[in-house]
Amino acid sequence: MKITEQWLDTHSWMLRSSNNGKSYGDFKWPKIGEWIECPDWNNESKCGHGFHGITPEYNGFGFIYSRLELVEYAGEVVAIDNNKVKVRKARIVAINNNIPEIAFERCGYKVAHDGDTISPQYGKNWLILKGNVTVTSQTGGACSFHDDSRGTITSQSGGYCNFLGNSRGTVISQSGGYCNFYNNSRGTVTNQSSGYCHFLDNSRGTVTSQSSGYCRFYGNSKGSVTSQANAESGGVK
Repeated sequence: MKITEQWLDTHSWMLRSSNNGKSYGDFKWPKIGEWIECPDWNNESKCGHGFHGITPEYNGFGFIYSRLELVEYAGEVVAIDNNKVKVRKARIVAINNNIPEIAFERCGYKVAHDGDTISPQYGKNWLILKGNVTVTSQTGGACSFHDDSRGTITSQSGGYCNFLGNSRGTVISQSGGYCNFYNNSRGTVTNQSSGYCHFLDNSRGTVTSQSSGYCRFYGNSKGSVTSQANAESGGVK
């Protein structure tokens, strides 16, 4: 199925993310194109008992897993805290690069392309789906690297920068904000003077010349830390 802007205009849809088809509580979505109905649905404006996602009207929640999904829904839809919705019946119709950029834009996200240099500011959200992108002087907002994308982050002083899936990142001279590595991502962090750098899931990291700030390894992540002074790093299980 090819998703076009006309399709978006004529269907009920939302965006969401999963860990290659698995979401919260290890729930496994069916194959692309197959409808599914929530067996314990209720219409309370609370998380749970439905399939969750963001829409052009309600999109503050964002994405927390590596695979991005465009989902068509039918039947009841309930807004939750003006940040996301839950629906009763849904099917995945496209993933990652097969989702048209206009869908992300309608939900408040800009898409960066191979070779771009971006500087996220407060309230601005960016997605990198493929290629190599440079993020410089980020003071707020968020940027997320997915799939096999690559990123170089320089002089980050605020906001969030997330690496998911098999993405790779180099973080240089971080003085604030959060830089997080999830799933199977890999990262190199140098000259961190403040801020937070977290490695989670099965990620791997190398941290050098850290003068301040925090660098933590969670779950099954692994890393090496060298030339550390007046900073905190370590593993949290």
